[in-house]
Amino acid sequence: MMPRRKGGPERAGIGSLCVCDLLVAECDVNCCCDANCSAADFSVFSECSIPVVTTNRLGQLTLLKSSNDQNCLAEEGSRTPVLFGYNMLSGCRLRLNYTGANFCKLARSAILNVLQGQQFPNHVAQFGNSQPQNILDWLPINILNTEQPEVQAVCRIPISLNLEVKWTKFGSLVNTQAQIVNVEQNIAYASFPNNLEGMRFIQISSSVTFLDVSQPASPGYKAQPTIDAKLPFDFFHPFL
Repeated sequence: MMPRRKGGPERAGIGSLCVCDLLVAECDVNCCCDANCSAADFSVFSECSIPVVTTNRLGQLTLLKSSNDQNCLAEEGSRTPVLFGYNMLSGCRLRLNYTGANFCKLARSAILNVLQGQQFPNHVAQFGNSQPQNILDWLPINILNTEQPEVQAVCRIPISLNLEVKWTKFGSLVNTQAQIVNVEQNIAYASFPNNLEGMRFIQISSSVTFLDVSQPASPGYKAQPTIDAKLPFDFFHPFL
């Protein structure tokens, strides 16, 4: 994390390349080297993070990673990958400066980016060996937001993201595989008055929960063989 200089944000020491400048002619939230950002934009957060290149090149599910002082923005580009079968919870705090006309919009976008991370996937593989070309092996992530309609004088900011992964045992008992059957993303929001001023801290968190929805295994038996034989019409002659 880099502190801001007087009169403007601290420029990242990566030459003239601004890797976080993604929007054309618009200010990218939390991008210190974006020339389109004004002083009002930078006043939303008391500190700006340096631009980072995402390490999530494969579009994996990840959770936010907090620093020693629980500052979310200090580890913005570093994420913890989600491992199958491991329930995880991570949290940190954000220091917000309640100034600027666009505070609510910018803060909501920045916090959502911290919760989801860069390149958040839209689909997940059902099996560990699913191939990208097999469309039927991929499931969409269902979004269950608890966001309510906008209310004047109230700013609704996301504070938590929870991923719920339901899976089941697939195949025979001697060669059971894990199959993901449903993934839900639930984002919870909190309301804050728009007329707040000064510095505030909010706690945000992200988590993932794995639920085994397998049905009890039942033994299977092969059907009994049937006799389909035809005997000669005089087979029992001369007994009959």
